[in-house]
Amino acid sequence: TTRPCTLIRNHENLGLNRSLNRGMQRATGEFIVCLDADDSLLPHMVESHARLLRESTDLVLVHGDGRRVDQHGTILVESIVMEHRSSPAPSGMIFTELLVDPRFIHFSTVMMRRSAIDAVGLFDEDLAYQDFDMLLRLARIGPIQNSDSVDTEVLSSPNSMTHTIGAALPLSMLKVFAKWRHDPGIPATQLRTKAAACVLEIAGRQETLTLRSSIRALRTAALIYPDPRMLVEACVLLARSAAGRALHRGRRAADENS
Repeated sequence: TTRPCTLIRNHENLGLNRSLNRGMQRATGEFIVCLDADDSLLPHMVESHARLLRESTDLVLVHGDGRRVDQHGTILVESIVMEHRSSPAPSGMIFTELLVDPRFIHFSTVMMRRSAIDAVGLFDEDLAYQDFDMLLRLARIGPIQNSDSVDTEVLSSPNSMTHTIGAALPLSMLKVFAKWRHDPGIPATQLRTKAAACVLEIAGRQETLTLRSSIRALRTAALIYPDPRMLVEACVLLARSAAGRALHRGRRAADENS
């Protein structure tokens, strides 16, 4: 069935999050899907997810699996979920599981209930990992259902966001963890472990590490993990990484001039 589509044009570059929020504010349906530009829905996705949401009115969202394809449509990975897990993604009240490892939900496979979004609010426009934050907020207020089906094709290319976002992703994860640091239902040690892992990942991304991102990482990590020993260790890791990056650039410049 052909249905009308409303195109919302931005007269200036508002960024992804503000654009998503504009779209959700204009949307009139009872369910919401946010699809990245380089992903595509398989034909059954909308109907099957909507059916599950209508059958179980307590669900805040339904998600499925995706397959990774190249620019020619060749399937590279049959299951994005099973890239990172040895068992299917869980369903139910899964806030804790999601906090530990958000990779089992690919956001392009998600259909959200509009009333649930109204309850938790729109995307946080200060985050690069806005979908993780949204998933956590939704998972905190209600159950999530895994459709147990492949619903989306995800394009894998050097220009896709996963390849280009660099240090912004773990830095954004740090910000998400900082938002939840006062939640009594989350063990402090769990957040500290996740914060330390993010700092290590930022330090390992020499190609995108900058002094500004290093300072932001340390400031955000300090909110979650004020132990001076951890911050000293993080400073050393980030300084080594920045020095390695500067040395690499110097050698490359010398090679080009020789």
